[in-house]
Amino acid sequence: MNKKSIDEVVLVGGSTRIPKLQQLLQEFFNGKELCKSVNADEAVAYGAAVQAAILSGNEDCEKFNILKLQDITSLSFGLESKDGKIMNVLIPKHTPVPAKKELLIMPCADELSSLSIEVQECELASMTAFNLSGITPKPRGDLKINLCFEVDGNGILNLTANDMSTGQKNEIVISKQNDGLTAKEIETMVETAARYKAEDEEHKARAAALNSLENFAYRIKAIARDPAVSASDKKLMEEAADQALAWSDTNHHAGIEEISVLKRHLETIKNQIALVSP
Repeated sequence: MNKKSIDEVVLVGGSTRIPKLQQLLQEFFNGKELCKSVNADEAVAYGAAVQAAILSGNEDCEKFNILKLQDITSLSFGLESKDGKIMNVLIPKHTPVPAKKELLIMPCADELSSLSIEVQECELASMTAFNLSGITPKPRGDLKINLCFEVDGNGILNLTANDMSTGQKNEIVISKQNDGLTAKEIETMVETAARYKAEDEEHKARAAALNSLENFAYRIKAIARDPAVSASDKKLMEEAADQALAWSDTNHHAGIEEISVLKRHLETIKNQIALVSP
């Protein structure tokens, strides 16, 4: 699949409210309009509801039959070598489940009666080991062990090791205990989203304050054009308004209080002229 085959880009998660992130997404998808009709905080719940509707087989949910939601592995599964490096990734991350992969290994040791097999959850650097015992001792290179990695639809890994010469077998089930986010990671994400939300609110408030300042400056300039306004007052009002507009153009990141001070200055000038007008 490539980005040209994407019909809709749906924003998921609070962090997608970040203007810069939305800009980068649009640029990546060649200017495609982002779908914002679904609340980003609720998008995952909507998806879960659709999946539940599909799985329920309810006749009222026939319109969902055109959709296909397929789970994938969130981690890569492989074997670890003696030096601690990954020897072989059997099931890569993002593989659709259920998935099955077999591998024939020949241990590099003589006369083994048991074998320790170390399974690596690659991205988490998490390792699970289990033993295959009852092996018939053989010279190096003659022992053949068949490993079968099988991930079911729930993301649970079942690993079976089989001695090809004796039929001796052992298996282990690795659940999704390490899948997902830790409490600390969730807390960090919530704090980050809250910080970005606060920054967005501040940006909106600043933009509104600058807009209000500019509107008031143009209002001052309009009043200055009134024939009833004296030449000196007209000059004072126009200069103050022009200075405010010029300042606004070059201070987009000014604080709200700073913007308010400048607007109050314009209001003071307007009120003083109104008081002395006949």
